[in-house]
Amino acid sequence: MRRPLVAGNWKMNGSREMTETLVSGIG
Repeated sequence: MRRPLVAGNWKMNGSREMTETLVSGIG
């Protein structure tokens, strides 16, 4: 449920590195 939120966040921010870090912590 948080994955889609993060995906939309990095898309708006354009920070793929931040998304990877968040996904790594969740997964």
